[in-house]
Amino acid sequence: VRAQQQEDELVFPAYEQDDWVRLQVHNNSAWEQLVNLWRLYNLHLAHIVKHIPSEKLETVCKIGSNESVTLRYLVEDYLVHIEHHLEQLHL
Repeated sequence: VRAQQQEDELVFPAYEQDDWVRLQVHNNSAWEQLVNLWRLYNLHLAHIVKHIPSEKLETVCKIGSNESVTLRYLVEDYLVHIEHHLEQLHL
């Protein structure tokens, strides 16, 4: 969403996965609730992605200290990442 608002480049902070998990106290959440949240969140992301204007897919994004990539790359890479998690869940 933020990348669609930018004219040139968007810089994101790095994703601190361990901190996010710890601060959201996932270890004390019901597994079914977490999976349902994840499923619904990804359905919402799919809705957002479906409506990204094609010209915005070329917006440059930089996450943490990683090299800059396009929004298109982030979307495509996220799909590969999701497939990895689906395999972990055996879905």
